[in-house]
Amino acid sequence: MFAAAADGTILPPYVVYKAMHLYQSWAEGGAKNARYNRTKSGWFDSFCFEDWVLTVALPYLKNKTGQKILIGDNLSSHLSMESVKLCKDNDISFILLSANSTHLTQPLDEAFFRPLKSTWRQILEEWKKGPGRAEATVPKDKFPALLKKLCASLKEENVISGFKKCGIAPLNRNKVLSMLPKIIDDEENQNPENIQKNTEAVDRSFQELLQSLRHDQTP
Repeated sequence: MFAAAADGTILPPYVVYKAMHLYQSWAEGGAKNARYNRTKSGWFDSFCFEDWVLTVALPYLKNKTGQKILIGDNLSSHLSMESVKLCKDNDISFILLSANSTHLTQPLDEAFFRPLKSTWRQILEEWKKGPGRAEATVPKDKFPALLKKLCASLKEENVISGFKKCGIAPLNRNKVLSMLPKIIDDEENQNPENIQKNTEAVDRSFQELLQSLRHDQTP
């Protein structure tokens, strides 16, 4: 898992392996301060999130003054009473992004993950031509070193750009509203092509919510 702050700071990555046990060799030679965990499914769960809050988020946020905010998609499935208490005790609030809206409102989706994925493909291709040419998949004890290469390529300006494009920092709700497809108010005049375009672009219920906000902002 990757997390970043609006000023471009990229927090240490948090890796979750699909395994019953976590071996030391799976956590050696990786990015600075990276954290490693494992779950039976390989998915991030509430226990991993609680550990992430303790070992990654709080160390970064503890020296920040004032109210802090954690923004995330699908965070509700990761929250536990303990993680909520930890954040409350440290003046940290949660903002959960609306379903079907992350392509418009998730800063890292907007400008961070695309170049990250491209670089990761290049790293894997290079590895497969060399040390990994006999491997079908990346062994877990080789993964940290490859992740370290990836982290070295990450750019703060991509993070800043993502927050700006989503209108989060600096705060500008019109950034998101301007990306919405036009809603045709007269239902009888909607043709199948327009309906399909709107459906593919953004979930209609969320679209109508933001449309109302747009009208509220119109003089």
